[in-house]
Amino acid sequence: MAAVTGRVHWQVGRHGGNLADQALEDALYAILEAESQADRGVFAWAKVHQSNRAGMRMLTRGGFGYRASVEDDGPLQHWVLKLDR
Repeated sequence: MAAVTGRVHWQVGRHGGNLADQALEDALYAILEAESQADRGVFAWAKVHQSNRAGMRMLTRGGFGYRASVEDDGPLQHWVLKLDR
């Protein structure tokens, strides 16, 4: 299992989310490269603070969904995306 972590500074939002979207896309490609043996796909997990609406919008645009079946980690919500090969 590979871990790719990153943060998007709040000032990035002033650019309409384009830089944040590009950073997320780059991270997803890095995940696929790191998990090259996973021929049936890879799950990408993200945690976002419950008050971070911009982060939730970015994850939604990226195809992630809020994972209500997983207990939140304090104020952090779990979001998931299945990356198919």
